[in-house]
Amino acid sequence: MRPTPKFAVCMVAISVGVLFVCCNCVSSQEAEKINPNIKNLQEKRLEVLGLVCDVARKLYQNARIEYTDVLSADRELFAARLEYATTPEERIRACDAAIDNARQSQAIAKAHQEGARGTPVAVLRAQAFELEAQIAREKAEVGK
Repeated sequence: MRPTPKFAVCMVAISVGVLFVCCNCVSSQEAEKINPNIKNLQEKRLEVLGLVCDVARKLYQNARIEYTDVLSADRELFAARLEYATTPEERIRACDAAIDNARQSQAIAKAHQEGARGTPVAVLRAQAFELEAQIAREKAEVGK
């Protein structure tokens, strides 16, 4: 059975489309070389997320928001720091900062629990976040 001209044209079009998509893939590092503005935007994002974490922690200390809001802000900042990091050493520093944040959150959550303003769940979530950051740190150590 011979392919029809329509079938042949369709196959060529599909092949060209697949080739275009595959050859047009750009890794994140290549994208940063192409557009140096990305690093600038990432730095601004880190600044904003740092402020979000500070404000969230203060609001939590004053019992104005739940701990899940603090945890969410901490995780966003942690993810942004990991994305910004280009070397294993930078990733380790990002993990260390997240571990410190988690420990601070644990202390605040324990104080709230003892003062009957918080629950053990907040303490456990802070512990889980610390473990998450420690796991990421161990993985970054392997990548050195």
